[in-house]
Amino acid sequence: MADQEARFAVDLSVTGADEAKDLGQALANLRDRIKADQAAINELQAAMRRLQGGSAVNVAVMRQLRDQLAAKRASLAAAQEAYVRLGGTFGDLRNAARASSAGLDDLLGVAQGAGGPVAGLAGRVAQLRGLLGRAGAAGAAVVLAAALVALVAGAVLATGALAAFALQAAGATREAQLLFDAVNAGAGADQRLAVQVELLAARVALARSQLNDMALALGRTRLQGRSLEAAFSAVATTTAVMGQAAGSVLQGIATEAARTRVFVLNAFSLDGTGLQLADVGRALARRMGVSFQTAMAAIQSGRVRVEEGLKALDDAVQAKFGKIARAQLLGFTAQIQRARENIGALFNDVKIEPFLRGLQGVLRLFDQNTVTGRNPGESPQIIPKISRKTACSRTMRSKAIMRGRSQSSRKVGRQSYQ
Repeated sequence: MADQEARFAVDLSVTGADEAKDLGQALANLRDRIKADQAAINELQAAMRRLQGGSAVNVAVMRQLRDQLAAKRASLAAAQEAYVRLGGTFGDLRNAARASSAGLDDLLGVAQGAGGPVAGLAGRVAQLRGLLGRAGAAGAAVVLAAALVALVAGAVLATGALAAFALQAAGATREAQLLFDAVNAGAGADQRLAVQVELLAARVALARSQLNDMALALGRTRLQGRSLEAAFSAVATTTAVMGQAAGSVLQGIATEAARTRVFVLNAFSLDGTGLQLADVGRALARRMGVSFQTAMAAIQSGRVRVEEGLKALDDAVQAKFGKIARAQLLGFTAQIQRARENIGALFNDVKIEPFLRGLQGVLRLFDQNTVTGRNPGESPQIIPKISRKTACSRTMRSKAIMRGRSQSSRKVGRQSYQ
């Protein structure tokens, strides 16, 4: 066993990649070279184990095997470096190509769905993909890189617009919340007022800004709890279906009921709303379990509690306008408006207080109540302090100069007269 020798041919040349005309073929050649080097290393290591297991170790042969193993490892490292430098990976090239293509398809799909300039750029990238097969692997990499750079640049612009939209949405939410807090603290209105805005936004085709205005107006009255909810629902639904004027009539009825603590209607109270007094009478009769005549008499005589009266008013509104209000929600304009508001709601939790404070600090530079605001091109002048004695001496010197000028002018006047 000790007399056996292991001999292997070692080839350190890895210059075939530079001579290959096609990048794909060069990568394939390097991949084959790497596999061969790995197999040779495994064989050398096995020969060294066999040699070490013998009764007597041939030192010269062991040294030769170690040198061959070191040379083969160097060859493997050089081949791997060249392979990576040319863009190769050690996975399945075919599967990697499929994954890359699928990833690009997903990216283009998201970009086209974004709309605007980003979608246009995605369309151009799709057109460029048709050139990749004719450009070769190297040309494909260059064209794809340029296309992705353009796509990312468009996405950056879209991100800037999204950031501005986020600030606007967060700012609007902040302002509305401040108003709700002021109303709740000042008039004792129900804390669920903001929640009612969200509930009604899903029932009527009105913008949240309009609903916020209605909620604030009703919140400033003495209405609370279920009375406030019923009044808000009736006013919002009527406004959505019949218009602002009709909604204002019902808002006036609710405000008067909150002021007098009595719910009372007459034959002319509902003019211009699309409702009749009988509609409210039937709703109140069903709610209280009394006859229609009894309900009508109670409404006109003011013997109905405010909460019961406003609930009956809302029942009448929903019975007459509820189906129309739900149909309005299917309108194109209403759906687009609701989608925009829902997207804006994603940024309700954005903390913009630090941004607003920083903006305030910058804009104070242009305030007319500051030195920089009054004189934007000048720096504040430092006025030196002078003593009382210095000020008096300067004043006396100025008076002497003025007397001298006055006497000179009188002499000149007399000479010219003579």
